[in-house]
Amino acid sequence: MHFHTLSPPQQIVTTMKWIYEGGMTTSTGGNISLKEPGGDIWVTPSGMDKGIVGADDIVHLDPDAKVISEGNPSSELPSHYCIYRERPDIGAVIHAHPPGLITFSIAGEIPDTNIISRMREVCGNVGFAPYRIPGSEALGRSIAGQFARGHQAVVMENHGVAVGGKDLDEAYRRFELLEACCQTIIHANRIGNWRGLSIEEIEKRRLQTRSMPSGDHTPDHSEQLDLRSAVTEIAKRVCRQRLMTSSGGCLSVRTGVESCWITPENINKRLLEPEELVLLRQGQSEKGKVPDRLATLHQQIYLQHPGVRTVITARPPCLSALGITGRTLDTRTIPESYVFLRDIPLVSCSRELNDPEEAGRLSGMISYETPMLLIRNELLLVTGRTLQEAFDRLEIAEFGARSAIDALVMGGANPLHETQLRGLEKFIS
Repeated sequence: MHFHTLSPPQQIVTTMKWIYEGGMTTSTGGNISLKEPGGDIWVTPSGMDKGIVGADDIVHLDPDAKVISEGNPSSELPSHYCIYRERPDIGAVIHAHPPGLITFSIAGEIPDTNIISRMREVCGNVGFAPYRIPGSEALGRSIAGQFARGHQAVVMENHGVAVGGKDLDEAYRRFELLEACCQTIIHANRIGNWRGLSIEEIEKRRLQTRSMPSGDHTPDHSEQLDLRSAVTEIAKRVCRQRLMTSSGGCLSVRTGVESCWITPENINKRLLEPEELVLLRQGQSEKGKVPDRLATLHQQIYLQHPGVRTVITARPPCLSALGITGRTLDTRTIPESYVFLRDIPLVSCSRELNDPEEAGRLSGMISYETPMLLIRNELLLVTGRTLQEAFDRLEIAEFGARSAIDALVMGGANPLHETQLRGLEKFIS
């Protein structure tokens, strides 16, 4: 289901549900607006529980801010109108209080989106608006002034964040990724020194728009429907658990010696349907569809490793924090981690991950004993013999990274000793 096929009220309700259920705002905090091409505005109502708001509750206003439906618009509406006046290219605004961005807000700091090239690409430089009374014209002017400088997102001092986009889909993707950026930096600060990427490094790593050759194969929608349905359900679970953002990360599953199903480029994975997956066959993309930009990396892994059936690339915040601090995850902490994950090497890259030579180099590091790679300042690469195994590894690895970071305030983790590991090896062999 395409997000843009939903009506404006449905888009707002769907987005607010994702934000609220993802723990990125409170039931009474935050608001969303959407501007139609003709200038009409749709906005969340004032004071209503975000967990139960419905499409009929969304307030409709004309370009002059006159309410033409029932209900009272959000008290923050002046800020939305100020942003729209200052930036006609913006078609949607999200204001919310996600915990990571609130941390930066009350600390009076701006998140460094240079920690990962994808975050820089989507979020750019973030603005900062000094505190003003909520709902006031002064606050609106303060925020809009930052948007006027070209920022797509603005941290509001001791308040929250405002994020814009050409439409609500883009605004949400940016909002979600910016919160992930903040969470990553917060976790990294608990570990120790971290480093971002230079502009030169970001340019070298930026994923190019490589047009994969289009083949003439157009599979029937019923082809391997169970398998494709399983992929889309895992994609939605990964997003719900915030192991991957709706616009970042990629899932694929092998279907043959030289073929796989892969998630498409620029489609929100929370709404992904089986027929939207892209079939790659013998280095060619399914006719009329665009695969994820990491398709070459996924294909290289399948070509080099016949036993791999699934590949997931994602940027979960705790593992990403290890990646920007140059630390590895010690999997020898609990039996589940050691059995499922084995070693997760921390590796570096100096060019875009989809470059054929770089994709081949990274793929060569994968083995039965090393099913995962943590690529510094980039992402986590997970392989599995089944879709479920790959998902389990992603989930267990992020939980393990979170526990390892939390353990730092307890004096650090105590790994299993060699005798215990040898006993474990005998048990699972």
